[in-house]
Amino acid sequence: ARTRVADARDRLAELNKESLRREQEVSQWVDMDRPDLYDPAASERYFSKQPVRVLLRSIALAVPLTAFVARVLGDNFFGVEPQNRPKRARELQELISGYGPAVIKVG
Repeated sequence: ARTRVADARDRLAELNKESLRREQEVSQWVDMDRPDLYDPAASERYFSKQPVRVLLRSIALAVPLTAFVARVLGDNFFGVEPQNRPKRARELQELISGYGPAVIKVG
């Protein structure tokens, strides 16, 4: 019987292959000589065909951010926000920087 670790490793390999395939697809609608140019219509066409991917990315962004907000609200509720402010600032910086350049640009 295969272990969960082996199954997870196989799934990760599949996701990496899928990621490479998607990068190749993206290069078809992004001018790689001018990646600073953005074509909203091309982006809409591409992502409208990827609803599961968009949903999963939305969840991946929302869950950690929601947890962060819950911690800040908890700090306020328990009256420890001033003491935890530097800690929460570092957490927020790590959270945002971990999301990648597209989210940082939007933010």
